[in-house]
Amino acid sequence: TLDVTDRAYFTEPLKTGRFTIGTVTTGRVTGERSLHVSMPYKPPDGSFDGIVVMILNPDRVAREFAQRAWPKNHRLSVLDREGNVVFMIPPTEKYDIRAATREAFDSYRRGYGPTFITRRPAGTDEITALVRLNEAPDELFVAVSVDLDVALANLWDIAWRNMILALIAILLALLGAT
Repeated sequence: TLDVTDRAYFTEPLKTGRFTIGTVTTGRVTGERSLHVSMPYKPPDGSFDGIVVMILNPDRVAREFAQRAWPKNHRLSVLDREGNVVFMIPPTEKYDIRAATREAFDSYRRGYGPTFITRRPAGTDEITALVRLNEAPDELFVAVSVDLDVALANLWDIAWRNMILALIAILLALLGAT
């Protein structure tokens, strides 16, 4: 009795004949967040026989990924085609997209480059880079964000060391010239 003809994971494989990733939804049966991926099933003769659908639990996927070693001050966000958060690492109970990630996602969808510097609500800047999943373009996006100061900390250390070495070299050259 469950009618899924209004869902993208059902209608798009029928129209396009290709692998499709739906949007994050709350299941009508389970009441849990889910992400449906589907593809048309065609027997060897090429006729259409149906659609194969797999339902992913994004919260479980996030828990599995979060158990791996991740750099501090980094955030990984997986977004669906509408910019809804599928999951975040480090995991968060609230799946409200952070303003900086949303700004980067919207700019990326408008055709601007894949890397953005955005301002967090706290007033600090972060670098966010977005990529699309190749198998299903415009359906699933991965955003990696890092605090700008953290990302540039090593570069600032190198710049200061080089400046100090240059000053020492200049002083030694002046001393040698005198």
